[in-house]
Amino acid sequence: MLARGVSAVLIRFQTPPTPPTPPTPPEPPTPPDFSDVSMTDPNIIFPESFTTLGHDFLVASVIIVALLVIVWPLMRLFTRWVERRIVTYAMPPELDARLSHLEQGVDSIAIEVERISEAQRFSAKLLAERAMPDERAAHARLEGPGTR
Repeated sequence: MLARGVSAVLIRFQTPPTPPTPPTPPEPPTPPDFSDVSMTDPNIIFPESFTTLGHDFLVASVIIVALLVIVWPLMRLFTRWVERRIVTYAMPPELDARLSHLEQGVDSIAIEVERISEAQRFSAKLLAERAMPDERAAHARLEGPGTR
């Protein structure tokens, strides 16, 4: 019986398990030591990436300027050559006379078409006025005497 009580006491006084420890963060990198670098080192002022970028930009700008200096005058020469080849031709006098005769004919046709349209409007107006008295008389007969 005593053994049973001792085991119960031992179970009761056992220590709880310890939680796992969190991982430790990595140590920050140490800054570089510049005490052994001489001041004549070009990589101190211009790192390697800056010098290649500047070199690429310099090459591109030289190419663009060279193209402009060479191509621009060539384009101007070509355009002047093309403009000299374009010749404006004067209209022959017989063609001018034919065109003026054609213009007079078109004007006379336009005047005749205007006269025809005026005549058609006038005849339509006369026909409408002739029909009006018949309609008035029929309308007066339907309404009867004394109304108007």
